[in-house]
Amino acid sequence: MKVALYARVSKSDDSQTNENQLLRLREYAEAEDCQVVEEYQDFASGADPNRPALEKMLRDARGHRFALILVVRLDRIARSMVNFHDMLKTLEQAHVRFHCVDQPEISTGSSTGKLVMGILGYVAQFERDLIRDRTKAGLYRARAQGKVLGRPKTGITWGEVVKYRESGRSLDMIAQDLGVSVSTVRRALKNGGPKPALKSDKISSRSETDDFGTRK
Repeated sequence: MKVALYARVSKSDDSQTNENQLLRLREYAEAEDCQVVEEYQDFASGADPNRPALEKMLRDARGHRFALILVVRLDRIARSMVNFHDMLKTLEQAHVRFHCVDQPEISTGSSTGKLVMGILGYVAQFERDLIRDRTKAGLYRARAQGKVLGRPKTGITWGEVVKYRESGRSLDMIAQDLGVSVSTVRRALKNGGPKPALKSDKISSRSETDDFGTRK
């Protein structure tokens, strides 16, 4: 079976390396007679949404480069239950399995693991519901205090959204990473991008030609 190894530490200096995690993952892959396609390494905080290696691995998963992702522990790859649940949906669509070497109960390859994944899915939904309830309460309180609600006009840009889309992220995941609604992301895509030449430019050019009596 072709597998991908993923490891993460918080800093990219000599005080922290991914080598211990990778050694553990290599040993497991060898014991299970798996072929390691690539080792993906990030050096970032667990709360940091900008993880290039993780994004590349998910793109490669959609490209069917491997059939299984191995990590040492869940906290090495996921920022939250919501984030993890969304990631599992991506892997499920790509028919790629997931397994934590030191937390074997967190796996999509066994009956027990599938049960645990189902429970984690409910936990993720519970987190979403809590966030939604807190948001509603905050909006109600802000309105009661007479505050003007709504995102400033200088919100997300077309370039930001395109950058995330090129990394293979869905609109839902982009909205979560940028802290906006999915409709805001769609609006940025629809309203942004290179603009065609304005008609006024053509009119100006035509009038200039008329003044000189020649066509350029």
